[in-house]
Amino acid sequence: MRWREPLYTGDRAREHLEQYRELLSQTDILPRGMRDFYLIVSPANENNLMELVPASCLRGTRYRADEMWVLGIAADRREAFAVCERMLQDCYERYGRISREDIWKSKEPAKSRQ
Repeated sequence: MRWREPLYTGDRAREHLEQYRELLSQTDILPRGMRDFYLIVSPANENNLMELVPASCLRGTRYRADEMWVLGIAADRREAFAVCERMLQDCYERYGRISREDIWKSKEPAKSRQ
């Protein structure tokens, strides 16, 4: 799993971002009592823009693939939908369309015109 920087984050997820990263890199399960959090990741299917994945599902073989990129992180499902909406809105405002490639570029700094 690779993390795209800069990363889209929900307000509540931002507070615990380093804890989430550490949990995903070092443990096989979420600690008891910890609420599930969501990652917005690059899709396995090329027809999709992104996938929402609960952290509790990340230990499956499918999600261990090296080609998976984390595009965003959210504290819960509702916040994950809001982060996705913000990603799509940023993409549309910047490029006037929504595509997989544009979503990847939408948070990169704009290139100055010379």
